[in-house]
Amino acid sequence: MKLFLKFNFYILVAFMIIGCDPIKETYDLAFKTSFRMSFIQSCVDSSGKSELEPWCTCTADDLLTTYSTEELQNEVVIENYMENISTAECRALLNVE
Repeated sequence: MKLFLKFNFYILVAFMIIGCDPIKETYDLAFKTSFRMSFIQSCVDSSGKSELEPWCTCTADDLLTTYSTEELQNEVVIENYMENISTAECRALLNVE
């Protein structure tokens, strides 16, 4: 995750250097797209169960609607969220044996 955050920092710096006006909007969109794909893949891979992909997807989407880009870059925020096993809607998808 730290490598992922470092990579996104470099993307932001690159946008700043080339002078893009909507830097924050562009960075947020790129970060959120990358975060979603990375989170889902990591979640499925670490669980070892492809059946959990709907839960991983639900959780990623909930994280993206709940937290700002800055908050999503804070590992403590993600860890605290995961300890609470996301939302009730996503928890309902965990009934996979």
